[in-house]
Amino acid sequence: MDFRKQKLSITEAKEMDMVQYLSSLGYEPSKIRNNDYWYLSPLRREKTPSFKVNRKLNRWYDHGLGKGGNIIDFGIEYHGCSVGEFLKKLDGGFSFQKTIKNIPKIENASEYPLKILKEVELSSYTLTSYMGQRKIPVEIAIQYCREVHYELNAKSYYGIGFKNDSDGFEIRNPYFKASSSPKDITTVKNGSDEVTVFEGFMDFLSFKSIRENEVNNTSDFVILNSLSLFEKARPFLESHKSIKLYLDNDAAGQKVAREALSNSKRNPDDPKIVFMGNNPQKIQIYGAILSLYVNWLIKMVNKEGKLKSSLIFDEFPTIYLNNMDSLIATARSNKVSTCLGNQDFSQLRKDYGREQADIIMNITGNIVSGQVTGDTAKLHKFFLNQTSN
Repeated sequence: MDFRKQKLSITEAKEMDMVQYLSSLGYEPSKIRNNDYWYLSPLRREKTPSFKVNRKLNRWYDHGLGKGGNIIDFGIEYHGCSVGEFLKKLDGGFSFQKTIKNIPKIENASEYPLKILKEVELSSYTLTSYMGQRKIPVEIAIQYCREVHYELNAKSYYGIGFKNDSDGFEIRNPYFKASSSPKDITTVKNGSDEVTVFEGFMDFLSFKSIRENEVNNTSDFVILNSLSLFEKARPFLESHKSIKLYLDNDAAGQKVAREALSNSKRNPDDPKIVFMGNNPQKIQIYGAILSLYVNWLIKMVNKEGKLKSSLIFDEFPTIYLNNMDSLIATARSNKVSTCLGNQDFSQLRKDYGREQADIIMNITGNIVSGQVTGDTAKLHKFFLNQTSN
C-alpha cells in the first residue's frame, strides 16, 4: 500500500508542531520563556506580543481575542475555512510537516533509559512524509524500517526504527535521533561475495533508492550504526572477497577508512593489484597526487609482519618519492620487492638530483638494462668491472 496517497487525518494534523507551522507562515516568536513562545498575533494587529504557543502542549491562546486551541482551531481562524479545507491546505505538500515530539535534552541519559513499547509496520503519515522529504521511497522505507513506539522520560513518542542484529533500534524522526539498547551493527545478507559498508542507515536507504531499479543489486550490506563498531563488523567483512566502503567524507570516516585499508587481512591466494597511471600532459598536477598516494601506500606495506608484496615504478623519475633510498634499503627485510624503471640515468639525476640519484643506483641490488649510451653506459661499465673484480 502506498501511504503517500493517504489523506491527512485530524489526529495527524494535531501532531504537527504549531511553532513550525507559524514559521512557515512567516511568523517568528518575539520572546521565548521555557515552553511558552510569544508572538505578535497573526490574527489581528498589535504592538505587544499577546499570542502564546505552549510548545509542550502544542496549544495556542490569543489573549487579545480570548481564543485558543490546537493547530486546526488556529487554521480555521487564520484562513477562514472549514476543517476539511484546512486539512487539504496542510496536505498540499508543505515541507514543514514535522511531529511535535520535540524531545527535551536530558542531562543524565542513564536515569531516563529509552524503552521500546512496540514496533509495527511503518504507516504514520508524518513519518512517511519525512522519508519522502529525504527522497526515500516509501516502499524501501517499509522494507527495511519499522514504526517504533518508545518511552523516554516518562513520555511516549514514536519514530522510524532501523533494527540491528541484536534487536536494538536506531530511531529517527524530524526532531529526534537516538538508539535503543543493545547497540549493534546491522547486516543484510544476500549470499554475495561482495559487501558494501555504510555508517548510518539513512545512507544505506539512499543507496538502495538510487539502485532501486538495478537487477543485479545483490551485494551484502553492513550498516555500522556507529563508526566505533567497525571492528565488530570486521569478521563479517573479511569473509567476503570484495569490500566497498561508503563512509562519511569527514575526519572520522577517513580515519576508519585508512585503518580498514592498513589492517585488512589479505588472502595470499587471491592477491590484489593496484594500478596507477600518470598523464605526461598533466604531470605537474597528477605527479604530486600520485606521489602523495604512493608515499602513503609504501608506509602501509613496508612494515614487519605484512604479506609479501611488490612495488613496480615504471617511468620512475616522473613521480617524486621522499626517502626512496630508505625504502630500497629496508624493503627486502619486510618481504617487499622494489622495481624502478627509467629510460636513462641522466633522467633520474635531473629529477631527483645528483646525490639522491647516485645513492639510489648504488644501493640497487640488480640492474637489468637494454642498449644504453652516455653516462648510463659508463655507469653500467663501472658496475660490471666492480663485479668482475
